[in-house]
Amino acid sequence: MKISKQGRRECMLTTISAIAGVPLSHVRDRARELTNKTWGKVVSNEPPLVYWLTAILLAKEYGIEGKIPTSFQDHLWGNKRRVLPTNTRGSIIITSSVGSHIAPFENGLVYSTDKEHLPVPIKEWKDMYIEKPKIRGIWY
Repeated sequence: MKISKQGRRECMLTTISAIAGVPLSHVRDRARELTNKTWGKVVSNEPPLVYWLTAILLAKEYGIEGKIPTSFQDHLWGNKRRVLPTNTRGSIIITSSVGSHIAPFENGLVYSTDKEHLPVPIKEWKDMYIEKPKIRGIWY
């Protein structure tokens, strides 16, 4: 899995890029075509519905439906999965008092999109964050 280092607030786009195996620049450009805005403006200024509809469209276009959360409900309540499968790609969301973060995983290892490191087991990835994050859900 090739991981691009995300820009500000681009963890969703970077995760889509990694899981789909397409360059982050392509995902960024497609998101801009769909919204007529930079992703930072979508995240900061648009209603959450615009963010989630764009994520749904990108997931469909890149053939990764089910591998990322695609609704505000997914983000808020997550799912009951807490163990990464060892034979597929997908995404994981963690939340803490400072916010939430989505990252891709492959074959049981998590890849960070905001810190440079090799893929690591889930516990080691969670330990990289100062705040004690909780797993919100895993999609694959």
